[in-house]
Amino acid sequence: MTCALATAWQRPRRRWAPLLLLLGLALEWPAASAVLARAPLVALAWHLAATGVQLVAVLAALPPAWRGGRLLGASLCLIMILLLPALGGVGLYVTLGWLPWRAPRRIDRYTDFIAPPELPEGLADRVRFSPYGSGGALGILERSTRADQRIRVVLATRKMDDRDAVPILRVALRDPVDEVRLLAYALIERKEKRISGAIREQLDRLEHEEGQGITAIRQRLAELYWELAYLGLATGEVERHILREARRHAREALAGGAANAAELHFLLARIALRREEVVEAGDELAAAERAGLPRNKLLPYRAELAFAARRLDEVPRILGELESDICHPGVLSELEAQWQ
Repeated sequence: MTCALATAWQRPRRRWAPLLLLLGLALEWPAASAVLARAPLVALAWHLAATGVQLVAVLAALPPAWRGGRLLGASLCLIMILLLPALGGVGLYVTLGWLPWRAPRRIDRYTDFIAPPELPEGLADRVRFSPYGSGGALGILERSTRADQRIRVVLATRKMDDRDAVPILRVALRDPVDEVRLLAYALIERKEKRISGAIREQLDRLEHEEGQGITAIRQRLAELYWELAYLGLATGEVERHILREARRHAREALAGGAANAAELHFLLARIALRREEVVEAGDELAAAERAGLPRNKLLPYRAELAFAARRLDEVPRILGELESDICHPGVLSELEAQWQ
């Protein structure tokens, strides 16, 4: 008997629920008659019986997903049926036991969800891709759902220029997979150790070198310090310290009579731009041009300097002076179109 009752309770829809509701409504009639006859106890007894029958009818009509041991919901239904004779039972039966069965089916019953296709295997193994292209390294790191493809992209940065590899590795540091993050961190640390080791080597040589060799060492130190900052391997106060060291060594190399003064002035201009010292950057660019640095090499930084100084009207003119053979077609076309 228990198994039969349990099986009947689990059926999707109980056909006898409407009959129970009609029975509960019928029991409200004697209760109303007793109220008119001024027999409150009799009316209460009939109303309680009708309330119990209507509550069972409402609970029996619930969809299967709403059934279960929800005492709070049953209590709320009981209170509503008790306080609203007849109306409470009918309203609950319609809203909870009849309308949900008439609701449209869920959309996932009609829709087949297709997983996005995997990226081509060969794409992750290529080395000579544009780091900012839609199908390049950053696109794979940000869109590929396979960790092995993202790992191959990180490994491929070992054969790329540091200028292109470091931004890609910094994106890989935010990867949700530990292996990708740890590999990217190890490669960044390797690049930083390589440059730091070269700096220590040059500092050791500086202590024992004499004469014109000191100038060459100081120039090399300025270039190494600048490389640390330019690649983004130092941030915050460490970056500011590195830029100060790069500027100090570059100025001392100039004071020592370095042969390629134009390149040193150019380096000082880039350091000043990084430090947002607009006036000094302009002076160093002018000095680099007087020392013989090609004008086409200076023009992009003059445009950056004009932008930093908020002289926006000069930027299109400076970009327009760039000769077409200093870069590959299309590299600056979008930038020129934006400013013109």
